[in-house]
Amino acid sequence: MNSAGYGFYGAVEDVPTAAAREQLEVNLLAVTQLFQAILPIMRRQRSGEIVNVSSTGGKSAEPLGG
Repeated sequence: MNSAGYGFYGAVEDVPTAAAREQLEVNLLAVTQLFQAILPIMRRQRSGEIVNVSSTGGKSAEPLGG
């Protein structure tokens, strides 16, 4: 089970590119890396489950949530 993730809030023009990139690394690419690490093991075992927990933060807009 994985549920890592975070939001970086502020006006879009004020958010440093490095901070936005780090957020993408954690919220998107880390999940991909987890799958790449665990799927070969699950295939060898012929079993396993992956449970992703998310929030509704991506479905609703908030002030300074750009």
